[in-house]
Amino acid sequence: MKAKQKFTEAEIISALQMAETIYMDACAKCIADVYDSRDLKTIRARVKHQGISFLTITLPNFCKDFERSVEVGYIDSTYFRGFRKHGSIPSFLKGMTSLIFDRETGTIYYNKDNSLASDVPNIINSVRQICLAFEKLGPGRSETESMNNSTR
Repeated sequence: MKAKQKFTEAEIISALQMAETIYMDACAKCIADVYDSRDLKTIRARVKHQGISFLTITLPNFCKDFERSVEVGYIDSTYFRGFRKHGSIPSFLKGMTSLIFDRETGTIYYNKDNSLASDVPNIINSVRQICLAFEKLGPGRSETESMNNSTR
C-alpha cells in the first residue's frame, strides 16, 4: 500500500489556481449567469483547510450526490453532507443547482417550470467539470498512476 502523496505549497497554489480557472470556464459555458464569488471563496477556504483532498475527494463526492439527484429527480436530505444548504440545495454551486432544482423542495424543475431548460445540459456538464477535474489525483496515487488510469 502506497503512502499518501504529499503536495508542496507551490503545487497546492497551482492546483487552486487551476480549480479557479476551471470554475470560471465552466460558468462561462452556461447561458445563465451562474458565477458566484462565494463558490470561489469556498474553494479557497476548503483547500486551505483540507488541502488537495477537497479537490480530489470532496468535490468528486459532491458530484456523485449531484448526479444521483439529477437521476432520481430530487435532492435527498442525506446528500451533500459536509456542505451547508440553502433551503434544500447545497450553498456551494447554488447558482447552478438552483437552475435545476427548486430551492425549497429540492425537486428537479421540469421543462415547463424552467425558463432556462435549454441550458440545463450545460449546467450539468459545468458542475461535473468543476467537481471531477482533480478526481484522478486521488489519495495515494502518484501523478504517473493517475495519468495511466485516465487512459482506461
